Amino acid sequence: MESFFGSLKNEPVHRTRFRSRQEARAAPFEYIAIFYNRRRRHSSIGSRTSEQARMAA
Repeated sequence: MESFFGSLKNEPVHRTRFRSRQEARAAPFEYIAIFYNRRRRHSSIGSRTSEQARMAA
């Protein structure tokens, strides 16, 4: 969990000025859905992306 929050703070989402509160609330969810869960390599699945692990299964 600490790794996740560290990653979030280092991503552009953390340093972005948003035009609305709604946009600010949506940004972390978009980051999680698009980058963190799909394209980021995870050590728990052999340093593969979740897409790569899913395709190999």
